[in-house]
Amino acid sequence: MIKINHKQWFDLNYLGLLLILIMVIISLMFSLKFSTILILNLLYLTFGMALYKQIQKTKDFDLILNSENQWFVQDNNELLPVELKDYWLHTGRMFIWLKGPKKSISFMVSRSIIGAETFSQLRSRMI
Repeated sequence: MIKINHKQWFDLNYLGLLLILIMVIISLMFSLKFSTILILNLLYLTFGMALYKQIQKTKDFDLILNSENQWFVQDNNELLPVELKDYWLHTGRMFIWLKGPKKSISFMVSRSIIGAETFSQLRSRMI
């Protein structure tokens, strides 16, 4: 069984928030009508708030991979089954997307944070 604590993974929704912030700054630089800028920024704010709420919901999740290669999300004392939808490897990092009937999460784990042995075990179970 491999357990990844909530402090050992990075939620990819933070990258979405950063992208929205960059889009807001860029939209303020263009010489558009005030109403157009206002509508764009309200739209960006709505998307940003949705991402922020998703981050707040998933920030304390622990991720568990059992010996039968089944994934679980542990939220407080509740253990919810999820399915591995997609993953990809990058040098020293693994990006994983898990989806269940109630919870969905995309995250990144790094070899330097979870340790080389745990990362190797996780990678060997994925392939």
